[in-house]
Amino acid sequence: MKAEAIDSVHALFERKADTGLKSLLADDIELRPPTYGKSWTGRELVARLLKFAASSFSDFRYTDILSQDAMAIMRFEALIEGIPISGVDLIRFADDGSISIFEIFVRPPQAALALRDAMGRHVR
Repeated sequence: MKAEAIDSVHALFERKADTGLKSLLADDIELRPPTYGKSWTGRELVARLLKFAASSFSDFRYTDILSQDAMAIMRFEALIEGIPISGVDLIRFADDGSISIFEIFVRPPQAALALRDAMGRHVR
């Protein structure tokens, strides 16, 4: 299930393909975004937010993927509103292989603010 989850995240962000990622999220998944001081929880909400995030990027590509035990680290580069952005998706898995935590780190600050603004149009 872990490999399937990594492949599904990869497809969502790089190809904007819905490969059933929602079914691979834990019921109580926690999304930790890079630009908010809070987390969002729950399969329905997090699935929707990840789709919004994926649609906000252009030229998205994962450059490195490391996976070991209950964690995967996926480094990416993309454009957000024409601004180059790089970051890391840190994914933690529950015992059953579902994604329990999806944490996002991005840089530079200008790109992080552009991501915040793009996501803010979807989250109120």
